[in-house]
Amino acid sequence: MDWLVVTPIAVLELHLSHNFIPREGAVDILKAIAYNTAYPIETGRGRVLPLWLRLEQNMVVQPDELVKGADAQMKKIREASGQFVSSGPMLCECKDTGCRSDFCSLARPGGHCPLAQLTYLSHQRDARVRIPAEAQAWQAGSGKVSRDTTPAATPTNASSLAVDVASSDYKPIL
Repeated sequence: MDWLVVTPIAVLELHLSHNFIPREGAVDILKAIAYNTAYPIETGRGRVLPLWLRLEQNMVVQPDELVKGADAQMKKIREASGQFVSSGPMLCECKDTGCRSDFCSLARPGGHCPLAQLTYLSHQRDARVRIPAEAQAWQAGSGKVSRDTTPAATPTNASSLAVDVASSDYKPIL
């Protein structure tokens, strides 16, 4: 995620759907976006756009709670770095709003614009999908993947994957 923090040219779209990204991975991506002043994206046509972020069909547990917590944490990150923070949301969930990759219903010319649009985040993998042992073995908080086949945390074991998005600041490795 280091590159997402420091790139001077914002990524317009990031499609990571249908993978095995856990909640911690989603948190890292959202923190990186919050730290990068290139977001929201200035299109050069007098408009601003959020990053179009697709993370559906992964292993993000409690996605609705993640959005609520991430929104507050992203505002704190922006405030701590001295950036202007408007009263609007940092994330657009694109629910029945007509949002698409080139349009956000929450963006206002010369005003507020979310940092990212999270499309279909609530649509995550369910128990019917075979999850590789490496993806199941993710240890919450350790940042390491165990190579044994004991599933330490699965999408059905939400409490072991719970992450407090306010728990620590993102520190890029440069």
